[in-house]
Amino acid sequence: ANNLLDTCELATGDLNLDGYINGADLTTLLNFWGAVNPPAGDLNGDGVINGYDMTVLLNNWGPG
Repeated sequence: ANNLLDTCELATGDLNLDGYINGADLTTLLNFWGAVNPPAGDLNGDGVINGYDMTVLLNNWGPG
């Protein structure tokens, strides 16, 4: 709740810290799709945004 992206937000996919995992977060993830060491969206911590990250986000869709 300090407006910084922490491990707990990364684990769920709340990339814009609004308390919801929704289209805004999906947009952020897609904007960095395929990026290596992106500033946001690498939800599983493997250094790349790909289908694994989208799976995490979609599995947690809704209120964070």
